[in-house]
Amino acid sequence: TALMSMIGALPGRAFARGTEAATGIEPYLTDGTPGSTPILLDLNPGPGDSLPLDWTVIGSRAFFTAYEPTRGREVWVTDGTVAGTQPFVELWPGPESPSEIDLWAFGDQLLINAVGSDGNPHLWSAGPAGNLVELGSLDVLGMPVGTDGQVEAVGGVLYFSAIATTPTSRLFRTDGTRAGTQEVPLANGVSASFGIMPANGGVYFAGWSAGVGTERLYFTDGGA
Repeated sequence: TALMSMIGALPGRAFARGTEAATGIEPYLTDGTPGSTPILLDLNPGPGDSLPLDWTVIGSRAFFTAYEPTRGREVWVTDGTVAGTQPFVELWPGPESPSEIDLWAFGDQLLINAVGSDGNPHLWSAGPAGNLVELGSLDVLGMPVGTDGQVEAVGGVLYFSAIATTPTSRLFRTDGTRAGTQEVPLANGVSASFGIMPANGGVYFAGWSAGVGTERLYFTDGGA
């Protein structure tokens, strides 16, 4: 019997991360009825683990990261069927892979934050067909912080906190295009910190000001 931990859901189905001696840690699927929790697919064949993580639902499909020997840890997609469970994009060609990948749903796009094969953090957008568009690299954009409370969508814009060329965390926005991915101008000396919350057509965030020397609540609508 597999040991289960729930990782996400699609309409009428739940997905779990399960483990058995013969297959290792792999994705399982259930409709909630007794005996309805088969392994979805042994992505890393045999007793090795694929360890599915970062479950992100867009429409009728779910995206996740998993390890497979010929690709390393990369982004996969599933519609809940064996045939519909397959690699989605490959950030690093070959068996090497990023040490960490963050996935965000943004409309019908999947935003992917990971270190590229060049060693620098990148932010990519992938459309439904898996076409990758680089939105920015460390030199231009910073390193997105993919933790709860630091990524929020407002209308057609996604706001996120990022660490750029200094230890200071700053606020960025993207509309899913490279041209529309840019730093949000803030008052002099204010840096975005954490706790981004959407409201009133913009976002509130906890910021730190060198002049004040403490964290305070700030608001921006993304404009100057």
